[in-house]
Amino acid sequence: MFKKSFLYLSLLALLAIQSCSTHKIAVGDGASWLARELKSTEGLQDHDFGFALYDPASSKWLYRRKADKYFTPASNTKILTLYTALHYLQDSTETLRYTHRGDPSTGDTLIFWGTGDPSLLYHDFTSEHVLDFLRSHEGPLYYAPREEVKKYGPGWAWDDYPYRYQVEKSTLPVYGNRVTFSRLSLALDGQITPDYFRQYVIENPEQDVFVKRLPDANSFEMNALLIDALPFEKEIPFVVSPYEVASILSEIIGRKVELDYRFHDKENYEVIHGVPLDSLYQIMMHDSDNFIAEQLLLLCANEMHEEYSTKYVIKHTQNDLFADVPDAFQWFDGSGLSRYNLFTPRSLVWLLDKLQEEKGLDYIREVFAGGGESGTIEGWYAGSKGPYVFAKTGTLRNHHCLSGYLITESGKTLIFSFMHQNYIGSSIQIKEGMQSILESIHMKY
Repeated sequence: MFKKSFLYLSLLALLAIQSCSTHKIAVGDGASWLARELKSTEGLQDHDFGFALYDPASSKWLYRRKADKYFTPASNTKILTLYTALHYLQDSTETLRYTHRGDPSTGDTLIFWGTGDPSLLYHDFTSEHVLDFLRSHEGPLYYAPREEVKKYGPGWAWDDYPYRYQVEKSTLPVYGNRVTFSRLSLALDGQITPDYFRQYVIENPEQDVFVKRLPDANSFEMNALLIDALPFEKEIPFVVSPYEVASILSEIIGRKVELDYRFHDKENYEVIHGVPLDSLYQIMMHDSDNFIAEQLLLLCANEMHEEYSTKYVIKHTQNDLFADVPDAFQWFDGSGLSRYNLFTPRSLVWLLDKLQEEKGLDYIREVFAGGGESGTIEGWYAGSKGPYVFAKTGTLRNHHCLSGYLITESGKTLIFSFMHQNYIGSSIQIKEGMQSILESIHMKY
């Protein structure tokens, strides 16, 4: 009798385990379950947030919480920049446009100008074919600055000028428009890249930071004694001007580059190409590179042949690519540094759906950061069998967002957008709460 009862109970337990392991939530059945999860998950209380979850295969919303309300997107803005660049740019960047003056057989003058390409001498790119082109020209070299752009975007913090994430925009960036200070020892003569700026560095043992720049000038003060760990590296944006660009190029190529402010025929020109655009997209999306994001919109303006400005590109794109968005994007820059930006979760999901339709999931996996594997979510959303979240983060003080794609255990691809605002302190608890929710969705659908 005991053996029969034991076998009976064992069978019931086995059936229960099998039932739990195979049960999946059907499309349309998840709203009440998710509502309970979101309400009870630690880290998702005491602040305002919106959440949208969508199944593109069935064209059905699985859950919406304040999905039509506006939130500050921070670097989720880069999703719009990516989609815009994919539509208006070709396969590789244009780094320089140039023309000749005089007789080529007698050493003509080469006149060149920029397009906004961020890759020239940027630390992620090592090719020197653009520099070699300038070096190889035997006649005079002239840099002809085009119309200047506003160095900062609307709604950017005025006192963030010394930080690497808020770099000045320009028509011909070099070295990412940053100076890199590196130290292997405490000696003042450590590496400065570009070395051109060494002349503007002075030692100030009284200051309380390792190195700082004056607000409106390329004047750097350093206190090397404040380095507490080696090796050490710090990047600081420099003040961009045509003179500084020509001087840096002169030093790098070993040839004098003059400035030419006169009007030139910029309709008849030749082009020197830079890097594959997908490499820029990946850095922008993986590392949340604000500089690349802003310059990509200037590259778009360069292609449009109308007005060379971020504002023009955004206005044109709103009317062209985003005319059917559920809630109009309140969009002001390429990077998301602007606190004027306002998006809704459902509009971001709408855009992510369009992006997947046009580019496919394989492309998404390459360009977006993968949970537990790469970029800004390398430490989060890791799956036991590899990444199951491919997404873009967005963080400003008191705001955190995560929008992207979730691959479920059963093989579905879902699209989601989490947007949080008005919380106090760190975003760590919020990330832990989102991780718990997304992992549950991954297991249950």
